[in-house]
Amino acid sequence: MDDATEFKRHTMEAYNALASELAEGYDHHFETYAQSEAEHFLAKLSKVGRILDIGCGVGTASRYFAEQGYQQISADLSEEMIKECQRRGITNLVRADLEALPFPNSCFDGIWAHTSLLHIPKHRLVDVIGALDKLLKPGGAFFIALREGEAEGYEGQPGMERWFAYYQANEFDGYIPKAYSIESFSRIERQIVTFLNYHLVKAGE
Repeated sequence: MDDATEFKRHTMEAYNALASELAEGYDHHFETYAQSEAEHFLAKLSKVGRILDIGCGVGTASRYFAEQGYQQISADLSEEMIKECQRRGITNLVRADLEALPFPNSCFDGIWAHTSLLHIPKHRLVDVIGALDKLLKPGGAFFIALREGEAEGYEGQPGMERWFAYYQANEFDGYIPKAYSIESFSRIERQIVTFLNYHLVKAGE
């Protein structure tokens, strides 16, 4: 990776080292908070919907989507996160870079991006969301969860740094493509972190 993408290498290496350690916490977080967002997200899809879980982590949301009868594709850049998903019996796994996704246009009914886009530097986010937009069918659902704040940069102990970008609610609105409407927005405080949750709907043809 070149200097412009060093943030990816650092973040990926940190997640490779933390994969098994984070699994239990991710499960608890989904069960106590994110599952209600997932239910809201699925309510906008047909039962035969195809979902991209981008930055799937240990696959907690992916497993839930599959259990509800949806065809999920789970993508993450971290090799160890993908291995953790495999150990949990999750299928349809793809090791992929958010900025170079190997999927054809208009192939997903829904995109689930729970705390994955916050690992992208802000100056690159418009292009990333634009690329994801191309993958989503007209009328599709797009869920994005971010962290509230103002900072941007590396966090963590030396050798375990991850890149985080924090947003104010009115700030992120400017990154949403014109083809989308905000179906709902919520601000949820969880211990020391406040999440900004966007349920977006893409305009139909």
